[in-house]
Formats: sequence, C-alpha cells, structure tokens
Amino acid sequence: MQWSGCFTPVGVSDGGAVDLFTGIYRDGLEALHDAPAG
Repeated sequence: MQWSGCFTPVGVSDGGAVDLFTGIYRDGLEALHDAPAG
C-alpha cells in the first residue's frame, strides 16, 4: 500500500510534521491490519 500527502507545516518543524504524519499513517495501517476480513 502506498499513501502520500502534501502539506505545509505551520507552527511545527519539518521533522515534527514528518513524525506526526508518520504516526497517522502507521496507525491507519495498523487499523487496517486489525480490521476483520470480509
């Protein structure tokens, strides 16, 4: 699966924004993995 996004961080560093979105994508993939098949 490939997800991508484009954004301009406001009020946070580039690294902070990368960490935030990495967590969001990771949590989304974990939720897909844990979802029942069907």
